[in-house]
Amino acid sequence: MLVQGRINHMKEVCRKGGLRVTPQKQEIFRVVASTTSHPRAQDIYEDVKKKFPNISFATVYDNLRKFKDLGLVSEMNCPGSCQRFDANMTNHHHIIDRETGRVMDVELDQGQSIPIPKSLKNESISDIRITYIV
Repeated sequence: MLVQGRINHMKEVCRKGGLRVTPQKQEIFRVVASTTSHPRAQDIYEDVKKKFPNISFATVYDNLRKFKDLGLVSEMNCPGSCQRFDANMTNHHHIIDRETGRVMDVELDQGQSIPIPKSLKNESISDIRITYIV
């Protein structure tokens, strides 16, 4: 989904969720949706601050949490207590380069599947996310 399509989807989901759509919220979401770098909250804050100099880190972080609660972004924990945000909500996995901190998307080849542990055989699995740390 292109960035503008993601932003339009965000507006719709926010409105349905009773969340006001402000220019600041749109910019916070645009920053996350327009990159595959999986930015940290601090990175997002610094980028948004260029357009909205009076915005606080707390506002950015609170909105990222709201977006997560609405299913608009996912949050991943990286080694070293680093949290990253991703607006790509398709089923995909990640590679984290421990040396550089870089996070990259990994998509499975069509027809490739992930084995399910026998202990989960009778469970209803809603999602599987794998992170490879190299």
